[in-house]
Amino acid sequence: MVAAAEGGARAAPRVVRAALPGGARILVVRDPTSAVVSVRAVWPGGMRLERDTTAGLTRLMTDSWVAGCGPRGAVDVEGALERTGGSMWGSAGRDSVELAGEWPVSSWRAGVALFADCALAPRFAATAVDRARRGLMAERAARGRSAEQRAWQLLVATLHQGGAYGADPLGTASSLDALDQGAVDAHFAAAYPGGAMVLAVVGDVDPDQVIAAARKAFAAARSGPRPVGGPQPSSAAPSGERQVFGFLPGDVSAVVVGFPGVTVAHPDRPGLDLLAEVLAARVGAKLRLERHLVHRVGAMSIEGVEAGFIAVEIACRADKTGAAVAALRAEIDRLRTSPPAADEIARALRALRRPSSTPLASALATDEALATAGVTARRRASLARLRAADLAALAARTLVWDAAVIATVMPPRASPEAARRARGTVRRAAKRRRR
Repeated sequence: MVAAAEGGARAAPRVVRAALPGGARILVVRDPTSAVVSVRAVWPGGMRLERDTTAGLTRLMTDSWVAGCGPRGAVDVEGALERTGGSMWGSAGRDSVELAGEWPVSSWRAGVALFADCALAPRFAATAVDRARRGLMAERAARGRSAEQRAWQLLVATLHQGGAYGADPLGTASSLDALDQGAVDAHFAAAYPGGAMVLAVVGDVDPDQVIAAARKAFAAARSGPRPVGGPQPSSAAPSGERQVFGFLPGDVSAVVVGFPGVTVAHPDRPGLDLLAEVLAARVGAKLRLERHLVHRVGAMSIEGVEAGFIAVEIACRADKTGAAVAALRAEIDRLRTSPPAADEIARALRALRRPSSTPLASALATDEALATAGVTARRRASLARLRAADLAALAARTLVWDAAVIATVMPPRASPEAARRARGTVRRAAKRRRR
């Protein structure tokens, strides 16, 4: 691996850049300490291209990506990977898609040739698409059994309703039923031409040799326009707090409170990352450790090419839902009016400085594809300049209840309506007894 700098951040690698056919770009980093050559191809697009009617399409595509490439069928691809000691897979993000591969240094040339076939001419076999559909349906079923996962999906769907990130990434019953091999083929051809790709290669390789091999392997790459995003949200600001509910049998409730956030390149992004860490620590100390109201606390700031959100999550016993939500509201209000102490900020900064688990090749290709290459360095510098007053001001203008969404998944018996019905039953019974 490339050596890490102080504080866990990677030392800036020496990146060799070059052009590939069709307008694609390649970035190569020589890392003599690595026994593996990592190859990543990233295209802008991803799940933000989906509509409700095509929800799940990106995952269907990436999950069936390597089941046949170019002249090779699925068995041929598996055999080539086995012979070269490599592995290859696709993955879907909110703003991009990625084809990933890894090979031993001794077989990187054969790996790049195979990788090019799958990057430029995947087959998306019908059997593989059907298998991917079954996988998404299984994930949907598992999410349906998790109060926390369902609460997060309710939050995202409500915050991004009508927007670029509003479609369910796992699809819906109707969208998955309608999408087939033809839809996947057409989507890849329209949205992911080879010329829109950024290729990154990291390993103990000579950059000039890699670039020469890639130019030969990707000679058939065609140019094409970059994809545009999905439907944009209304410009009208939310007119009030929104509460959405889901119901799941059991003894646990999950609540996620979210507020509209910013894009990955927005000046407020570093502050929101820090604010999320402070919020998680405060809520955890007060609600979990001191008051024993909840057994799980988390917070995060999610950003993308389009604006994301900042949210805090709690999980608790169903009979404590009302008290836990009231206490969570109080902690959010306290952060709006009470600047964090120096030790709170220091702990949050330490958490944010943990080394990234994202492979270097993925980070390089994604930053280049989404034009966010300087964002990480600017974020690091901005974090160092943030003060308590800055965070208090950011909390005051971001954690606004009129723009909030509160997503709650609870047992039906714990719902507000059930409680109201129960109170009415008790009152009616009391009246009958008095008679």
